[in-house]
Amino acid sequence: MYEHIYHCGSALSSRLELVRPKPLSQEESACLFLDPFRDLGFTVPEPNRLMEVLLDLTGGLPQHLQYLGMRLAESLTPEADDISLDDIVVAGKDLEYAHYLRAAFRNVDASLQPVALRLLRMARTPFDATTIKSAFREANLAEPSLIAAADVGDTLVIANFLSWVGRGSYRVACPVMADCVQVG
Repeated sequence: MYEHIYHCGSALSSRLELVRPKPLSQEESACLFLDPFRDLGFTVPEPNRLMEVLLDLTGGLPQHLQYLGMRLAESLTPEADDISLDDIVVAGKDLEYAHYLRAAFRNVDASLQPVALRLLRMARTPFDATTIKSAFREANLAEPSLIAAADVGDTLVIANFLSWVGRGSYRVACPVMADCVQVG
């Protein structure tokens, strides 16, 4: 779809706009993740600390928050009455969640995986197309133009590997992804 939106010769060219949602804030993430548990009667003793850890595990992306919430709900026992920091850490370090995060890397086209691996080193730092261009150079690949590097960034966002953080800026979608993908 991305190719059809932005490249000439397509009937969709210049007719659609790619929506670039940013990661959710801590408050928005808390509403999405914690409110359903609170509605079910669970208490959250350390909500601020819990949300710091949760944002590190999910990058504030709704799909990661929902997946981790589903994993947490499945792991809670009927006797549980609160959501603890340990519950979040256990769900976030679960092998199935790691597999879920690795899927974002597997979604990246094989020709871009060396670039994606280099970008993983910047897991917590926003970057722009210039950094993506440099990652091509570091991977000994032909260095693209800035516009082509931005296209690669957008492609990596669509693959759930990167997320947008502002006008022309990206970051690795989930900071802990580097722990789940072999960085060479």
